[in-house]
Amino acid sequence: IAVTSCRHFSEENNATFNEYFNKIDTAAPANKAACIREMDSLFAHYSHIPLDQQANRYMHKVYYYRSVAHSYDSTLLYADSVNALLESHLQEDEWLARYYASALFAKGRLYFDTKNYDEAIRNITLAKLALFAYVKDTCDQYIYYDQMASILFAQKKYKEAATFYRKKYLIQKDCGHDPYTAFLTVQENIDNIGI
Repeated sequence: IAVTSCRHFSEENNATFNEYFNKIDTAAPANKAACIREMDSLFAHYSHIPLDQQANRYMHKVYYYRSVAHSYDSTLLYADSVNALLESHLQEDEWLARYYASALFAKGRLYFDTKNYDEAIRNITLAKLALFAYVKDTCDQYIYYDQMASILFAQKKYKEAATFYRKKYLIQKDCGHDPYTAFLTVQENIDNIGI
């Protein structure tokens, strides 16, 4: 017997949705597909789900299809879904702008992986524009400099790449993460600037 009634989403449901997102995040790669299906089942039981939760759902699918299932088409489908969902809502909430930019960065990374550098740069630049316009925390700009540096380095444009590695280094220095990751990232950027 299928459940056909939809419940209206309420603030109390945020915790339930966040539990499912956390379950996906912490699941072993072999178990992520089942977690994605459970998440879809949960979403099917609610109506009027907030944009941030819908975007979070699509972003989990983007990461799953890119990193686990390695499905180019599905990654693009869900990244485009995030962008279509949020394009007219960027100014409403920084988190919506972050999701929007994250989807574009994911597309940029996918195009980079397939050596379609022009499309990679286009998507990464669109993500940067959204971040710079709607997100106050400059630490979020790190991924832009990271991806641009990688593309330019892959194209053997070392001098241009060095500029982006330097900016990436400066952001890492100012925003820092845990000491070990910070050290590795700083060392990587200094090494790449020197190349």
